[in-house]
Amino acid sequence: MALDSAGDEGVGMVTITCKPGTYTLRTYFEGGHFEMHYMGNSVHDISDPTAPELVAMAWTVNGEAFNARAAFEFNFTDLPAGMPVRSAKLSLYSNHNPINGDHTDANYGTTNAFYISRINALWSPSTTSWLTQPGIDTDGQVLIPQTNQAFLDVTDVDVTTMVNKMISSGNYGFKIQLQNETIYNSRVFYSSAATDSTKHPKLVVAY
Repeated sequence: MALDSAGDEGVGMVTITCKPGTYTLRTYFEGGHFEMHYMGNSVHDISDPTAPELVAMAWTVNGEAFNARAAFEFNFTDLPAGMPVRSAKLSLYSNHNPINGDHTDANYGTTNAFYISRINALWSPSTTSWLTQPGIDTDGQVLIPQTNQAFLDVTDVDVTTMVNKMISSGNYGFKIQLQNETIYNSRVFYSSAATDSTKHPKLVVAY
């Protein structure tokens, strides 16, 4: 009900359209990218925070088996504080010039399904290694199925549950690793150190 200057009453209707905010994030942090891959077994412990690729893999070197996993974190600084995320979609892009695996195919093997999981503890690329890699929370964990395609981008994966837990806990990021770490299986993706910025890991968050 509204009253005008002449004392007349009337009823009007106002339509308010609320459009959800959408944020597209890449893994770059100020001062460098916050991600790494690490590989090893009970004897070897190798990590590389500047690698141009993120790897979930089980392979051999000189006949000795080892596993490789990767961690990466997005910068949530610009996201609205205290608001639950309606949707979060993660995209990873196959490396067409893989350094690891068979050096030809980004995806190799018959059991190369892999998990995307939420890291549940603080970590740093400068100090994290195979032996000190952070743990994971399996709530909201996503299993990406086996593929026989040499190159297959993994796009728009629903990671909403994990991202909401990241926001409430202080972030910490994602880890990828094979479901079954059986040798001669690999999934190799570009990291944010890759020269082609359009292939960097991407997270699209909507409110």
